[in-house]
Amino acid sequence: MNQESLKDIIMKGIHDGKVQMRPRWHFMLLSALMLVGALVVCLTLIYAVSLVVYLLHSSGAWFAPSFGLRGWFAFLYSLPWLLLLLLLVFVVILEILVRRYTFVYKKPLLTSVLGIVAVIVAGGFLVTLTPLHKSMAHFDHDGMLPPPLNGLYRQPPHFQTSDLYRGMIVAIAPDHIVVSNGESTTTVFIDTHTRLPYGNEFTAGNLVIVIGDFVSTDTIRAFGIRSVEPEGEDDLSGHGR
Repeated sequence: MNQESLKDIIMKGIHDGKVQMRPRWHFMLLSALMLVGALVVCLTLIYAVSLVVYLLHSSGAWFAPSFGLRGWFAFLYSLPWLLLLLLLVFVVILEILVRRYTFVYKKPLLTSVLGIVAVIVAGGFLVTLTPLHKSMAHFDHDGMLPPPLNGLYRQPPHFQTSDLYRGMIVAIAPDHIVVSNGESTTTVFIDTHTRLPYGNEFTAGNLVIVIGDFVSTDTIRAFGIRSVEPEGEDDLSGHGR
C-alpha cells in the first residue's frame, strides 16, 4: 500500500510538473565531478601530511621525544596546530564527498573516518620517502614556487621551539661541542645531567639535535643531545634556530 501510494505521489508530481526528469548523463557527470573532487582533496591531504612530517624532520622536532617528557612537550609545541585543524576540516569534506559510494556509506561513520585517516597518514609517510619535498625545497630556495607554496620550505610556520637546536658538529672539546646551523655557530655545554639517548660518540661532521636552555645568543646548556641522519645536501638551510 505504501509503495503504491509513493508511486501515485511521484506520478502525480510528474504530471503536475513538480518533478523533473533528468537524463542519466546528468547523474553520471555529477558522480564524476564528486569523485574528482574527492581525489583532489585526498591528494591535498596526503601532500599536507607529508609536508608536516618533512618539516618536523627538518626542524629536528621529530626527534625531540627521544629526550623524554621535556622532548615530548617540545614536539607537541612545535606541531602546526592550525594546519592540523585545517587537515581535520578537509577530512570531513572528503568523508562527505565519498559518503555516497557503496564502499563507504555501508560502513559505520567512525569506521569510514578512521579508514580515510589511515589511508591519508600512510600515503603521507610514503610521500616522505620520495624526493618530492627535497626537490620542492630546492625550487623554493631559488624562488621558483608559486604562492602559497613560495617561502613555505624556507620559512615554515611554527615548526621549531625556542629550546630546540639542530646543526652539524664543527668542533669537540671535553665539556662542550660547537655546532653550526649553516648560518652561525653555537657552543653546547655538556655535563653529567645531559641526556644522551644514543651515546656520546660524537665526531666532527655529525648532524645533531640539541634540546636545552640558551644562556646567551650563542651558548646552550644541553638537556639532551642525539645524532640524526642527514637528509640532503641542503639539510641545514632555513631550519636552524
